[in-house]
Amino acid sequence: MRANPPELRRNLGCGYEPALDGARPWQAPIEAGAEWWSTCPGYTTSLPETIDIARAWLHWSKGELGAFCDAHPCPALVGGIEVMAGTMSAFESFTMREGAKRGGRDGTP
Repeated sequence: MRANPPELRRNLGCGYEPALDGARPWQAPIEAGAEWWSTCPGYTTSLPETIDIARAWLHWSKGELGAFCDAHPCPALVGGIEVMAGTMSAFESFTMREGAKRGGRDGTP
């Protein structure tokens, strides 16, 4: 994003630029109809907290969260995993619906 002018980055909701009312960052199709995000997903997904939650979610999904956090997950981590699990469920539902529209079970035509 450094190659883009600051005003363009602000319009895209870049977290490295001052907030701009009405910014319209890219939004995944599964979020269609939901309120627009205010910050670019490229910024938020690269935050250390987000990376930690994604790593913890992978362990949680295999029943091994204790191995990730020495059996003592903090409330913020648990909350983040809950959000991640809900998002993954929404993604899976979206994928199944889109696959059914195309006639395939797994989203393939």
